[in-house]
This record gives sequence, structure tokens and C-alpha cells, in this order.
Amino acid sequence: MNRVLVDDALRATLGDLQAQAEFCDQAGRVLGYFVPAKDDLHAVREWIRSRISDEELERRAQEPAERTTEEVLKRLHELDAR
Repeated sequence: MNRVLVDDALRATLGDLQAQAEFCDQAGRVLGYFVPAKDDLHAVREWIRSRISDEELERRAQEPAERTTEEVLKRLHELDAR
């Protein structure tokens, strides 16, 4: 996991951050999610599970673990064509 150090100025801008939050850029694109350290691991797992369906988790589990560069590029082109 990456670590981002928050200085006092940014901390003041963000407020107290007692709840989970979605971080977006000015265009509204999601950059990431914040989960307060006070949240227990169970709550974090449940939050993640609420974002991904059981079917999607099963589909991902069935995928091969590794792909070649060629396979990745082919898949990206397929997604771009949609």
C-alpha cells in the first residue's frame, strides 16, 4: 500500500474525516476512496464488497492468474471498441 503524507494545510482543508469519503478531481472523476483508520477491518471489507458483486468476484476468480502483454493489449482494444 502506498502512503501519502498529509500536511497541516491539507488536513485543515479535508476537515475531520470521520466517515468514508470519495475523492474526485474537479471534473468529477473518482480518484480513490478514503476509509478512516478508526474503521475496523470488517467494516472496510463490507464496504469493498458493496462495490463488487458476488458474480464479479467469481468471474475474477476464474480468470487465469497471468496474461501476456499481447493478451492485455487485445483486451484493452476490445474494451475500447465498445
